[in-house]
Amino acid sequence: MTTPTPPSQTAYQQDGVTYLNKIIQLFGGYKRRGFTFLQVSPGQHILDVGCGTGEDAFALAGLTGPTGRACGVDPDPNMLAAATTRAAALNAPVTFTRGEAHALPFPDASFDRTRADRVFQHLADPAAALADMIRVTRPGGWISLLDVDWGSVLIDAGDRTLTRRILDYHHRHHVNASAGIQLHGLLQRAGLAEVETYGETVCVTEWPLAAMIWGLDAITTRAVAEGVITAGERDRWNHDLAERTRNGTFFAAITGFITRGRKP
Repeated sequence: MTTPTPPSQTAYQQDGVTYLNKIIQLFGGYKRRGFTFLQVSPGQHILDVGCGTGEDAFALAGLTGPTGRACGVDPDPNMLAAATTRAAALNAPVTFTRGEAHALPFPDASFDRTRADRVFQHLADPAAALADMIRVTRPGGWISLLDVDWGSVLIDAGDRTLTRRILDYHHRHHVNASAGIQLHGLLQRAGLAEVETYGETVCVTEWPLAAMIWGLDAITTRAVAEGVITAGERDRWNHDLAERTRNGTFFAAITGFITRGRKP
């Protein structure tokens, strides 16, 4: 039997504006640091790998100015269609192309700056993707990667043993769950110069938001189906965290890492 979604979660799902504003507030510093690490200047050509619907590509285009250009690449045609429609409506200097991170559809040395945000956690071969990002970057250009480490998720709950079982299960269901802490070594091994890494912990004080960001509702449902936890344990855990939100004591956190290196 599936537990009904609590009203607070339904409210988040129905109010997309509130949800997006919360995400921007929580991850704003992480994003700003990522843009700073690229050292973008007017007139440059920037590539955003795994661009989704293009929000970051549009922001980067604002930094390159009218003489520069931002390009987004993504394997999802639906996201690219939404991004292209928005670019046309805004008359923005941004283009979008379908492609995979490990086989970018661009000639060598096409871009001054290349970046990917929360893409490498989904990649089975991150070294191959980084190698192709380096290939399409001009000598002297910066490559910047941003990603979280799913092992860094922390949730203050009453039953710590149960919480650890759920989070360990969550960690196992990512293709590359430890992407965040691997970025520094990945760039060093690829031969990039001036490799630098910055970490930022994002704190969340509302259970419905944490559940949506990290997909915990779906994960606990799968954990029950696979016998990792019981339905009763799931319901008790959800009730505890919902109650903590109501009385203002809920707390959770995750750490993201931003790493950059310069192509020799």
